Amino acid sequence: MKKFSFLFVVTAMLLVSCQTDPSTEPIVGGGPVTITVSIDNTRTVLGDKGADGIYSLYWSEGDKLVVNGVESEPAQIDESDAKTASFVISESVSYPYKITYPYCESTRPNVPKVNFPTEQNYVEGSFSVGSAPMCGYVEKGKNAELKHLSGVLRFPIKAESEGVVLSKVVITSTSGAKLSGDFNVNCESATVTARSTSQNSVTYNLPSDFALSTTTEQVLYISLPAVEVGACTVEFFDAGGGQMKSYWSGGKIKSGIVSEFKTITYRRNGSVSLDAFEKEEDVIITSSLYGYVRNASGAPIEGVAVSDGFSVVTTDSDGYYFMNESKDTWYIYITVPAEYEIPVENNQPAFYKKYDKSRSRYDFTLKPLKGGKEDKFALFVIGDPQVGTQAGLNRLNDEAVPAIKEHAATWQAQGIPCYGITLGDLISNNNSSDRSQWRQPVFDGFAKDKTGMPVFHVMGNHDNTYFNSSCPLYVDERSSTTELKAQRAYEEVCGPVNFSFDRGDMHIISMRNIMYNSSEHCENYMRAAFTHEQYEWLLQDLALVPKDKTIILCIHIPLIKTNGQHVADVFKLINNYKEAHIMSGHSHLIRDIGAVRESNVYEHNMGALCGAWWTSYMCGDGSPAGYGVFVSEGTTFTDWYHIGYSKTAKNRSHQMRLNRGNELTGASNYGYFKFNFDEDILLANVYMADSEWTVKVYEDEEYSGDMELISLSNILFDSKYYARPKIYRDETSTPSSDGQGYGYMVGSGSQSNPYCSTIPTSADIYFSGYNNGVRGFDDHAFGTNSQCYHMYMYRLKKKDFSKIRVEAIDRFNNKYTETKITTGTDYSLVAY
Repeated sequence: MKKFSFLFVVTAMLLVSCQTDPSTEPIVGGGPVTITVSIDNTRTVLGDKGADGIYSLYWSEGDKLVVNGVESEPAQIDESDAKTASFVISESVSYPYKITYPYCESTRPNVPKVNFPTEQNYVEGSFSVGSAPMCGYVEKGKNAELKHLSGVLRFPIKAESEGVVLSKVVITSTSGAKLSGDFNVNCESATVTARSTSQNSVTYNLPSDFALSTTTEQVLYISLPAVEVGACTVEFFDAGGGQMKSYWSGGKIKSGIVSEFKTITYRRNGSVSLDAFEKEEDVIITSSLYGYVRNASGAPIEGVAVSDGFSVVTTDSDGYYFMNESKDTWYIYITVPAEYEIPVENNQPAFYKKYDKSRSRYDFTLKPLKGGKEDKFALFVIGDPQVGTQAGLNRLNDEAVPAIKEHAATWQAQGIPCYGITLGDLISNNNSSDRSQWRQPVFDGFAKDKTGMPVFHVMGNHDNTYFNSSCPLYVDERSSTTELKAQRAYEEVCGPVNFSFDRGDMHIISMRNIMYNSSEHCENYMRAAFTHEQYEWLLQDLALVPKDKTIILCIHIPLIKTNGQHVADVFKLINNYKEAHIMSGHSHLIRDIGAVRESNVYEHNMGALCGAWWTSYMCGDGSPAGYGVFVSEGTTFTDWYHIGYSKTAKNRSHQMRLNRGNELTGASNYGYFKFNFDEDILLANVYMADSEWTVKVYEDEEYSGDMELISLSNILFDSKYYARPKIYRDETSTPSSDGQGYGYMVGSGSQSNPYCSTIPTSADIYFSGYNNGVRGFDDHAFGTNSQCYHMYMYRLKKKDFSKIRVEAIDRFNNKYTETKITTGTDYSLVAY
């Protein structure tokens, strides 16, 4: 069967000007208005087929528009480019412009109408001129698109015997649906409504010499209004008085779609069913983007969200969608429903397709999960890989990723599927260093064959298209803002930045939350903010998600205590769901924040896979360089924990480290550091502890008491531990706005006079001892004074550290036990 292999795309941009004085707004009684329509790919007739298999599309002589009920002069077609035409409106019209094509005699200014002719005439390779109405809607200062209001039926036909001359085809809706005549038009929604005078049939006339062949098919294109036509008869008449009646079950005519029947063989006085309806749907004449979402057997999937990052639409009962692309569109992608597998190509999630301006159709195929929607799954949440050197890439590939795959296998062995998402900063671009060469290798490092699961990605503040004062960002026709230009290099490798997918009863969203304040300084960005376009996208995305679902919003920069653009709006949106969780990275430490902003939204600030930039197996708060695992059942989590990937930390049972309160750490290499607590204080860094954890101390196997989470308030003001005056980071600083003070570092760094804070601090000095004292890394970049949000303290009663046991119990009643007191010279847990 010959395939109709061209694309009709309509993105007709209307450039409106006032003839005589282009700067003047047209007013009633004023001069004429000229509307120029450059129809790039829209057309009223087809041109010749090019070598690329695509037909050129042109305006026709005599074409007219109607603007607010006023008929234009015939089209003035550009002689050098018949895709562009100007239409003069002799009477003045005011915004908004309600535009229809072609001219309809009964149209009125406030009641736009179009006419679907009761009789159409054969045009080779196209439909009858004027039989496919369009409309547009233009507000002041805006462009518009002409959208088609009809669909087209393609009938390939040949004869049972030679010599048959076909004369006409009559299509009649037996359900009484209107197929021709005048229709009212809603120009904003591009929909039509039949009038009482409309008719339920249309006649398609053929030339007097339209002979059919037994071997070569002729092709007819018949336009019908985009309405529900119901069951229809399709009657073919020949010049000798014979006919063949066919029956078609009808259904919804989709605007702009050419629906293709299988080849029909004309048999005089015979009948045939046309229900065997083959939908090639190569052709679109209504919108810039369209396609189908189907399962592996070709059956349509209804209700799938499809997006270009700016608009979100859903597929209909035929799995069909269409949308008008943004000028900034980069990808077309879907929200994979919970009942279907995450599609994978080249070992990466394949839920998106690169947008090409020369291509309009983007189809997606999904494979149903064997057991249907998953009741339980494990989400691996991976913060900040942040590779900037070959050594870092080697550790990622040789240690971190293999450990992730090994741990995922323990869940998969229990029949629990696993999915991963990184939380930004795959690489480490900064204002003075372009590390873009590591982007592709890091992305490849998280391929499914290496991790054992599909891994998605969030964009971080170091993932940007590289720019600084020597190579600033410039917006262009495909990237109209600095934010968009800054994400393009990331997108080219890693896919969309704002997307979602469903697993179980959870809707998982990835969003970029960085806005750049400068086009010449990539480290000058607004922390935790969303653009207006992102917020509009999120509104559309969540409008499709039932409120009884759980939302997981994955971002890079934590949202706690930030008031960036649209942050409060985002909180308000996701707070309306059964549960809502935020997964963030950026800080290179763990902070299981819990409910924030007087909402039900729970934020988890995750540690970094790179730790302190691949300098040790530690993050800045002393927690193991690693990742989080969240186990979902239904709409809630039944387990979550942090796990490292070093040989000593990749066992889930390792969830804390114990130190003495006066432990001396570091080395003569670069200096010594000391915890500034009393000698009978026991410290426990419980890596992912939150307010629901209980940390118990046993001395001589007898319960002694619960450890207390260190905070600035109980360090500074609780005389049970210390009776110290409030002091600040330096001698001249003033208290912070919340009234809490900070100590400052003193000491020479020698063994006898080590560096220590002037007040006890929750910072993990063990980290400082290794990264600063042993390795010699800069104390600012590598966190000497990093806050630790999960450091516990306890004053021992018997002061015998050799006979203690600590039991930490999380919110899910998982119990972790530790008896080893790590000394300040034992770095077996953290050293490379």
